[in-house]
Amino acid sequence: MVKEISLLILIWMVALQSTTIAQINTSNYKKGNKWEVEQWQVNDIVFSAKTDPADNPFDATFGAIYTGPDGQILDLTGFFNGGNEWISRFSAAEQGTWHFVTYSSEPKLSGLTGELQVLPNSRPRQKGAVGIDPENPQAFAYENGDPHFMLAFELDWLFALDYDNEAGLSKTEQLLDQIKANGFNHVEANIYAYDVGWRVADDVPEKYFYGKPPYTAWEGSNENPDLSRLNLDLFQHWDRVLASMQGKGLDAHLMIYVWNKLVNWPEMYSHGDNLYFDYIIHRYQAFSNVIWDVSKEALDYERADPPYIQERIRRIREKDRFNRLITVHDYEFNSRYGELVDFISIQSWRSNLYSLMLQGRAVHADKPVVNIEHGGYETGSYQTFVGNYTSPETCLVRT
Repeated sequence: MVKEISLLILIWMVALQSTTIAQINTSNYKKGNKWEVEQWQVNDIVFSAKTDPADNPFDATFGAIYTGPDGQILDLTGFFNGGNEWISRFSAAEQGTWHFVTYSSEPKLSGLTGELQVLPNSRPRQKGAVGIDPENPQAFAYENGDPHFMLAFELDWLFALDYDNEAGLSKTEQLLDQIKANGFNHVEANIYAYDVGWRVADDVPEKYFYGKPPYTAWEGSNENPDLSRLNLDLFQHWDRVLASMQGKGLDAHLMIYVWNKLVNWPEMYSHGDNLYFDYIIHRYQAFSNVIWDVSKEALDYERADPPYIQERIRRIREKDRFNRLITVHDYEFNSRYGELVDFISIQSWRSNLYSLMLQGRAVHADKPVVNIEHGGYETGSYQTFVGNYTSPETCLVRT
């Protein structure tokens, strides 16, 4: 009996550990307050201000200028979080005392000051952002100097798991824990998707089908979105997911657009398009585990052209004050404009994958080269997509 009880306690402790969600360090602003945050930890300072009901809060300007111990300056655009909440989100690799002062088109949010103390990192899975190895331009390294070998798992519908679960992220945590336990350190995911254009088997249970959600990235539905306002539930949910991933030491490779998932996207360069794109950069740039990908299969499906992708890259460079890595899930684009991205993404389903990657590595000798999608899809209980290679042995031979 004692052994059985001990085993039950152990199972309970493991379950509790696996469902513990890393938290963003969050506090309400109060004049004179001083905040402590660890190196690379996301810190949210929540400001309160009512806006005129006739005004669209997404059109307001809000941000804070942070000055570091060595005179570093981070001009971080904040974001509207619903109700009367406005958030200034901060993180830093540099330890020491940081000061901030806010600015805003809303007078109540302008000129507010505060101080943060960035302490040494004590979390073993936090190594800072992934960047290019200063000793090898074709390799990755963390900010703390540790080498990084990118081993990725694609989860296009990660955003949909636990979307309506206010109690926690039980499904998300379970899936991410298994991914981490199997050696992956990098997850590719769409910010939002709606449905697929190919046939899904009729025997897929409803509880496993996440297509056609009743929400979109904007207010309203996918069929009738209000492109002047964003669906904050989606972006608040991504906060929790990214914090969980960061706590597990998983990088979040965020594909901002996807063209073949039947999303009712706004016109390129339009107000609704820029609102969505810019908000993502401003809201998530402080996460050290974020990597930007402008679009999955960027030049396919006759949706976007090279000038548009080029403009989106420039837009990230202008707005991301942390200089997170950028790539594009499209080798046609990368092969022509490789100087614009930080690493080359190749999507190849060819059987001679190994030799093709060696060729890509030789052509792009000044950057890391990653095969971002390779056609290998494990055979599952229900048919949702058929890849070219479903045998683990075949995939092993190819790589």
